[in-house]
Parts: sequence; structure tokens; C-alpha cells
Amino acid sequence: MLGADEPAAQVQSQEWSCEWIGGGRVCGFEGLAVCGLEGASVVERERCN
Repeated sequence: MLGADEPAAQVQSQEWSCEWIGGGRVCGFEGLAVCGLEGASVVERERCN
């Protein structure tokens, strides 16, 4: 299980771009956000109509 200090996804940036907008700096990236799954569970449901 992820701890409180561990991010849910890792960023694999290929190229960062930053620009000044309205007196502040805004940055974005081209790349991937890589998520991992530590476990899964199955939930069974029955439904009657």
C-alpha cells in the first residue's frame, strides 16, 4: 500500500515548457504519468429486475 509521502504516479517527462503568464510562471510537460497497481479486488453483485 502507498504511504502518505509516496506519489500515486511517477512522471516521465520528455520535454518541459515554461512561460510567464500574469506575473507568474506556468510549466507543463510532454511525456507520461505512469501509475502502478498494487492489488485488485473482485466484487460480485446480483441484481433482480
